[in-house]
Amino acid sequence: MKNLSYFLHGGLAAIVVMMVLLTASNGAFAQKSAAFLLPGSINDQSWNAEGFKSTERFKGSGWNVTYSENVQAADMVESMRQYARRGADVVVGHSGRFLSAAQRVGPEFPKTLFLIGSGASGSGKNVTSVEYDNAQFGYLMGVLAARMSKTNKIGAVSGLEGLPTVIAQVGAFRKGAMSVRPDIEVKVIYLQSMEDPTAAKEAALSLITRGADVVSGYKGLLRSFVL
Repeated sequence: MKNLSYFLHGGLAAIVVMMVLLTASNGAFAQKSAAFLLPGSINDQSWNAEGFKSTERFKGSGWNVTYSENVQAADMVESMRQYARRGADVVVGHSGRFLSAAQRVGPEFPKTLFLIGSGASGSGKNVTSVEYDNAQFGYLMGVLAARMSKTNKIGAVSGLEGLPTVIAQVGAFRKGAMSVRPDIEVKVIYLQSMEDPTAAKEAALSLITRGADVVSGYKGLLRSFVL
């Protein structure tokens, strides 16, 4: 079985860093204070760990950085609001799940930039998102998986069914695979969380027992273990 997990975890984090540092170089932020909010553990060896690396890059560039990990949906609005109240020049939500919270809090703090990693849109003058094209990436992953498969059965483990970025990536994964092999069987298992490596492993093993010899994962769900 071959494990095709994402290799672009650092991409979003790097883009976030470059954008903010570019803005700072133009003199927009004199205090250089940034706060990061992460939806999972910084020790997950995946999405959140890569987001945490960005805090280190900020520190290395002279920023005063704080962060919170394992921020749950119910706490996103208040967490962003608290950091803005403390004077953070930039508040980064390292997941598209922070977008609605940022759009709600943004108007309250017009002098704070709210930046969402892996978000689909922005709001007003101080809420923006950074994202790569999930559809293009998913399509290429599907092509690669189909070409690698010997059983003509491939699978994917994803989280948060219905999220726009998930829909784009998974749908394109199917199309990419079928562009190579129109009769290929593509099975997808959706999880309730992006931060559950145990559930991801069980899902991957389930796909393997059903014949899939290439398994892909969304946002690094498969990166935290080795089969």
